[in-house]
Amino acid sequence: MENNRIISRINDPMSLVDADYKYLTVNDAYSRMLGKSWEEIEAHTIEDALGKDIFQNRIRHCLDEAFAGHLRMLNMINMSLSLYQMEKGEYDFHPQPTDVIPIFQDIQRDLSSLCSTREINISVFQAGDGEKDAFVVCGEKLLCYTMFSNLVNLPSPEPAMRKWAHFSC
Repeated sequence: MENNRIISRINDPMSLVDADYKYLTVNDAYSRMLGKSWEEIEAHTIEDALGKDIFQNRIRHCLDEAFAGHLRMLNMINMSLSLYQMEKGEYDFHPQPTDVIPIFQDIQRDLSSLCSTREINISVFQAGDGEKDAFVVCGEKLLCYTMFSNLVNLPSPEPAMRKWAHFSC
């Protein structure tokens, strides 16, 4: 396997895991760091190797973010292609029922560093009895995400407006 050759040449501890948090391969430095043999680690879960507490409290969140990163990268590529198609007048718009609540949650997660730096708080308030867990509009998820995230990215001339991005549904 090509990954084994690459990882084995790295001097620092290195492991390759899958979406089920199972080790696919580790290098010698990683084995030494854990004090376990390659056979004791490979094909086992990170939780098995490091313990439930360390995995759940320190590692899982980081891996989930890394795994989600590829989806964000794919979305960025798709957004660029869609923007190009719009500029050329070739975009094929297909509106469909789209729940914007998860879109706001994605924006909050994806722009957390920007919001922290600019001291912006994103809150989503939903009118009604609080039992709704969806707010559906007719649109496209990608375009809604782009539109709402651009609102957060806009520089605001008024200092009070820099602190809150408030979306009401």
